Amino acid sequence: MACWHSAWCVGFARIAANEPKGKPQLVRGRGCDACHRTGYLGRIGIFELLVVSETLNRAITARESLARLRELGEKEGMQLMRHDGWVKVQAEITTVEEVLRVTAH
Repeated sequence: MACWHSAWCVGFARIAANEPKGKPQLVRGRGCDACHRTGYLGRIGIFELLVVSETLNRAITARESLARLRELGEKEGMQLMRHDGWVKVQAEITTVEEVLRVTAH
């Protein structure tokens, strides 16, 4: 979790309340005594969610390729890890750099 003193608390409260935020302001952790000048304090998860529909279940059972499974999942609304990261960047919970670092593949 990015540490820019109390800014992340405000961001977390906004996302928890599902409050629309308008145009996001991107911030960078500046560091403090609490985070040992790293700019990060604590941890927050970013997640990927795939709900297995009947179509996906058949594709898995048929041992379809990973590319095909990803295509079907995205078509059916799979939430990608990077997307969840961007939501948390917009809520000022983490930084762009951290999302890119943990989702690089």
